[in-house]
Amino acid sequence: MDTPTSVVSDEKTPPPEETLATQPSKEKSNPAGPLEITTERFNSSVARLTTNSIDELHKLASELQKMQEFLKSEVDTVQRQIESISRQPLHTAPDDWLGIIGIKMYLDGGMLTGSAYMLDPWGVSKIYSITDPNYRGVLLIPRERLVPIVRAAAEAGLQFTAHSVGDGAVRTLLDVYEQVGREMPPGALAATRPCITHCNFVHPDDVKRFKALGVSADIQPVWLYLDARTLLAQFGNDRLSRFQPLRSLTEAGALIGGGSDHMQKLGPRRSINPYDPFLGIGTAVTRRARGVDSPAHPEQALSREQAIRMYTTNNAWLLLKEKQVGSLQPGKFADFVVIDTDVLKCPAEEIEKTKVLRTYLGGKPVFEKK
Repeated sequence: MDTPTSVVSDEKTPPPEETLATQPSKEKSNPAGPLEITTERFNSSVARLTTNSIDELHKLASELQKMQEFLKSEVDTVQRQIESISRQPLHTAPDDWLGIIGIKMYLDGGMLTGSAYMLDPWGVSKIYSITDPNYRGVLLIPRERLVPIVRAAAEAGLQFTAHSVGDGAVRTLLDVYEQVGREMPPGALAATRPCITHCNFVHPDDVKRFKALGVSADIQPVWLYLDARTLLAQFGNDRLSRFQPLRSLTEAGALIGGGSDHMQKLGPRRSINPYDPFLGIGTAVTRRARGVDSPAHPEQALSREQAIRMYTTNNAWLLLKEKQVGSLQPGKFADFVVIDTDVLKCPAEEIEKTKVLRTYLGGKPVFEKK
């Protein structure tokens, strides 16, 4: 998960130059593992072929075989784990409260750690201590390893998603979904409701691909509220237009759900990633970020109705629970809240201040504000 380094305990945002980063350069962000070592040896063997040595040619073939065996062994292990998950009772016979619908992997790093995988270079930066002008972030799973993993999940009837923050990671996963979709029977992949988690940056050329490929997105609007100031300083306003293009995705027919990515600390606003849904809904409507005077690309703002659906009916669909929850309709569970504000009519900046007065599950009261 991303740990936004601009989050502090009070309402002040540190200036961009004070934001810390843990991935300052390409050299430091890719510690050599077995795959990197094997790849390095392979590339070294290729370079030595200029000697026209038949021995070097044999060595090249040997290194290539080792690389293929390593990739296959790693993928085989993951595929076995996926098959095991698909046989779990929580997947084959889930109850109304708990079930397994899919698996999640990590495709790239984080935005505020300077390690999200981007289509274009990050650029030399004091904010992130990046000195390599060609540094694009970290892609944790090469495409050739990702394809069989996604295929295995889909064939097992599991929804696949991956932490994909940068537009390079988002495109990589879309490309993989497109390839796997072609290789499977028509509609088979889409039936598992493949998803992309976070989608912080999305290139305009990829916006329409979500609908075309049957891919949904799980996005955290609160990250715009938290991080837009730092990202504006790093990338500039033009490039920031790719950050959470909610309206473009919605108008292109993509289904997007609103999440929190909650991980540490308790409290709707005290947690590292605030999980107050009304802050998320309000941010999706206003595109306002703390420490920034004007909205971040307001042309990407959602209507109030769209933002509410993002956190209700759309999330129910992402969880394969649209027949049970997400809206108040005959035959569904009567899960709902009573709030102190009419979020459809109040001033837009007041949406985030909304408080829950009562909560009902299955039509029964489970919470009342004192």
